[in-house]
Amino acid sequence: MVQSPKTLDFYDGLKLKDVIVQTGGLKQEADLSNIQIERIYFQKDSTESFVRTISLKYPQAKEFELKEYDQINFRQLPEFSFHRTIELKGEVKYPGKYSLNGKNETLADVIIRAGGLTDWAFKDGAKLYRSEDSLGLLLMNLTDGLKHKNSRKG
Repeated sequence: MVQSPKTLDFYDGLKLKDVIVQTGGLKQEADLSNIQIERIYFQKDSTESFVRTISLKYPQAKEFELKEYDQINFRQLPEFSFHRTIELKGEVKYPGKYSLNGKNETLADVIIRAGGLTDWAFKDGAKLYRSEDSLGLLLMNLTDGLKHKNSRKG
């Protein structure tokens, strides 16, 4: 969740803010409240480790002083995703690109937002092209999909 992940050389006085700067800063989707630092304590006859969770919502957290061998894990915000869009072409009232309203929005929902199908639409000839996961052309039954608006079937 940093711009340029890398292994940094340790030096006395290294702080969490230094690591953030040296790795190009945090990505937009980084969870500022869940930064985990794994630390090893070397003792005479054994080693002990612990994980500390730090929140950057507190300004003093950036001043956290690191020790040699610390590992820092920046996490992604749960459920974060950038806008996913689809493009409707053909016989809908308002063809064009539409952002999806969450993971559960169906094709029928988007068609309704696009003003619905025109009187000239041929539902049985509908095609869905999906570039994600390299799926390509998918055959679907748009007539059934519009009848059963909450269906995940295509």
